[in-house]
Amino acid sequence: MSSNTKSPKNVEISLKQIKVALPNVLAGGKTMLFRQANQGLTVMGGLVDAALKPFTDADAAEVQRTQAVTAKRANEPVAAQLVEDIKKAASASFGESSEEFSALGFSPRKKATPMTAQEKQQKVNKMLQTKAARGELGKGAKKRKKSPPPTPPTTGSGK
Repeated sequence: MSSNTKSPKNVEISLKQIKVALPNVLAGGKTMLFRQANQGLTVMGGLVDAALKPFTDADAAEVQRTQAVTAKRANEPVAAQLVEDIKKAASASFGESSEEFSALGFSPRKKATPMTAQEKQQKVNKMLQTKAARGELGKGAKKRKKSPPPTPPTTGSGK
């Protein structure tokens, strides 16, 4: 007998098959020698049911867990919005630097660190390069400017 036949899934399948077949096999008061005693349908059925119960309980728990995770994922956007709304309300009511705001588990926004002279110069250079590439555009001109069409993908085979 291979070790694969004693896997929990195979044992569960075997128990279910035995449960279905027992009433036909032990019909009409038949008995079978089991663990050094003749046993009838009620005793054998009870033993099989007791052995099968942990498997069915585990299957039911797995279904419940799957349903709970699905419900949790469906609720996540609503819960995230509630947290944001409470954060905004606490900020407006108490201020971000207040003890109440911190007690609710929120921390104030971080202050931007001042840029060094070199970082400012890099930012200006990048802006000038962008303007040179796109031209001097205002809001309306930017909206009317058409973006180039996407290039079709190329394949290595040349087809």
